[in-house]
Amino acid sequence: MYLTVLSDNTALPGFAKEWGLSLYIETPDGAVLFDAGQGPAMVANAAALNLDLSVVKTVGLSHGHFDHGDGLPRVFAAGYAGCVHAHAQALAPRYSLQPGKPKRYIGLSGAAQAALSARLTPVAATAELLPGLTMVSAVPRKPGAHQCVAGFYFDEACTEPDCVSDDAFLIWEQPESMAVIFGCCHAGLANSLDLARELTGGKPLSAVVGGLHLYDAGQAVLEESARVLGKADPARIIAGHCTGEKATAWLAERFPGRVTPLAAGLSVEL
Repeated sequence: MYLTVLSDNTALPGFAKEWGLSLYIETPDGAVLFDAGQGPAMVANAAALNLDLSVVKTVGLSHGHFDHGDGLPRVFAAGYAGCVHAHAQALAPRYSLQPGKPKRYIGLSGAAQAALSARLTPVAATAELLPGLTMVSAVPRKPGAHQCVAGFYFDEACTEPDCVSDDAFLIWEQPESMAVIFGCCHAGLANSLDLARELTGGKPLSAVVGGLHLYDAGQAVLEESARVLGKADPARIIAGHCTGEKATAWLAERFPGRVTPLAAGLSVEL
């Protein structure tokens, strides 16, 4: 499987960047687009890489935040005529209220909500997108395991907490191993990787890819993440977007030779 980054917070020379994530995944049975970023960078980088968005077999949305789904109308405008796999809660309005920062709307734009609503194939638990590539949603949250959900709400008054239960990830499963591909990992590394092991019968982890939501994490959360990754023992950690550059560099020190930063324009083989 080949994974190409169409949208990320950073970019290789000659490519556009934006706060967002979009991954173009090519398998022997076709291509899948996982998340669509905010849109402009995703479309520009796809064109620069000669990747045709109209030919992907299906689209998966990791959760209903603007930086992962606002590019959906541009995917349809590019000629994609299929469905979008996502948890139904991805359509809900979402707000963020973080300490020292103003309240802001972080859900999908009206255009993205309309596009998703028209093409939604709900994923309540798991769905096979292509042979060997499974989308996993509604990750169980274990007491004491870190989740990246603080300061998120469903209502504008910020009184109804949002645990981002639509958070989804992908498992690329092979006969002897698996790789896990995250959008933002709001459910937390421990919860997500435990579920991935359960679903695959405990197969060895070849790679962890995507956003790990560590950009504003304190030292305790970083240490927990390192413990979880140490236990899971992935051969590669390809981290970006909400992982944050500082946390990615910190992980590179803890796991020498295993960490590769994501960047728009990057293509890797899994």
